[in-house]
Amino acid sequence: MRAWLFGACALALSGAFMVDVACPDLYENEAEASVSINLTLDELVASSQTVAVVEPLERSSRWEKVGDSKRIVTYTKVVVHDLVTGEKRDEVWVRTLGGKVGKVGQHVSGEATFTLGERSLVFLSKAGEATVVTGMAQGHYPLEEKDGVVRLKSSPDTGKLVDKRGPRESAREKLIGKKLTDATESIRNAAKALKK
Repeated sequence: MRAWLFGACALALSGAFMVDVACPDLYENEAEASVSINLTLDELVASSQTVAVVEPLERSSRWEKVGDSKRIVTYTKVVVHDLVTGEKRDEVWVRTLGGKVGKVGQHVSGEATFTLGERSLVFLSKAGEATVVTGMAQGHYPLEEKDGVVRLKSSPDTGKLVDKRGPRESAREKLIGKKLTDATESIRNAAKALKK
């Protein structure tokens, strides 16, 4: 019976796990399905049109065709507080994979997750007409203030990250735990070096 219930309420789609809210006991069976290669800071900067400190104000989720499949996506409106590099905009709608529409929720391991009102440093790029977080959760760093110092922390769910062969430092190693001022300086220096 449980196998039938699981099959009726959940559907795994290309790294995503969808659950009917009427089946809350299925969450204990979730499996991590996202594996990504650790990106360097240079790779994140080179792939991004904008890097900025933003604050999410509102969001809405809907079904949308992404690639060859129909998925739930969430659009989050963020206000730009500080432009680090790239194109200046006062606010932007950022699309992330996953969300909840009606009784159906979809969680995408490795995707950036915005918390309304929580500022973060984000790397943004285009995917078709949509603005997305570059590298999914690897391009999203929530900010945490402690004793008057603002530092970067990890996005809540980065999925499984693996390293490329050879010596290289990932963006996460370079940014997590760093002061915001030091992180923005490193990003601006990387952007300048890429323009040479």
